[in-house]
Amino acid sequence: MQKNSRIVLSWLAGLGGLVVLLSYFRPADVLAAIRSVGIPGVLAWTVVTIIARVLHAETTAAPLRAMGHVMRLADAFWIGWIRTFAHQVFPTAGVVAYAHAIRVTTHASWSELAMLAAPQYVLVVAALGLVGLFATACNLDFLQHAAVVFAFAFAAMVVASLMLTTGAPQLIGLLPKRMADRLDQTSAALRQFIQRPGLVSRVVTWHALAIVLRGSRIWVLFAVLAVNLDWREALLLIAVAEASILILVTPGGLGVREGAIVAGALLVGVAPEVAATVALVDRILTIGITTLFMPPAIAIINAKKST
Repeated sequence: MQKNSRIVLSWLAGLGGLVVLLSYFRPADVLAAIRSVGIPGVLAWTVVTIIARVLHAETTAAPLRAMGHVMRLADAFWIGWIRTFAHQVFPTAGVVAYAHAIRVTTHASWSELAMLAAPQYVLVVAALGLVGLFATACNLDFLQHAAVVFAFAFAAMVVASLMLTTGAPQLIGLLPKRMADRLDQTSAALRQFIQRPGLVSRVVTWHALAIVLRGSRIWVLFAVLAVNLDWREALLLIAVAEASILILVTPGGLGVREGAIVAGALLVGVAPEVAATVALVDRILTIGITTLFMPPAIAIINAKKST
């Protein structure tokens, strides 16, 4: 009952945030925008999405191979779609589906799954921080004094991730016991990552590349809608928009991601109604491609169960 209530509340929060955002910024005709994107635009968006997914799959495959398991990149690719679909139902459902699919595919122990799943979020934060710092450095003339705020925020992500990786007993000790226990377990898992030479740097690199490519889908949509952004502006927009992955409170980041896209677009001078339209089209395409890839993903992973 409590779980059902949390699911309902997360959906209400996401839908409420989306309605408020769209009511305030009033996007242009979405159907007209989709027609403007056209088949070439949808294909470009899809290609970028799939390449980003392949890169992201390596963040699952590399640690499992380091543990001695056989994990093909193709299997990790399909597992990613299962996690995304589950995440669009309920924020924490993606982690459960992810762990189950990996266990079916590799027969990894629960302790190994804990070592894999817990550090990934920390390494994503580190990768996002590095992408954000680079984007800030590339836009110093544009951001001016605001660059200090952005640099501090993104640097804090990197520093916090590094502290957790090395243990950070002083930092963890300041937190409430429940949160401290959870972070201490994550830190212990990260230290096991460190024992495998080069694994942390490889996983962070794959995450960073996946973040940039995944965010580039937004750049594609702005481009086909005749909004010209240079690569530095696009990178800053991507860093702000992708920061929404840190807020796991609504299904698939519903409402949160759209707000982040609009915020990033406003930062680089894009009209808010155009940004809201792009955010909504991106959401529709994301739901569509996830729904399309989910059935074959389940079939492929279930086939592993029977072998």
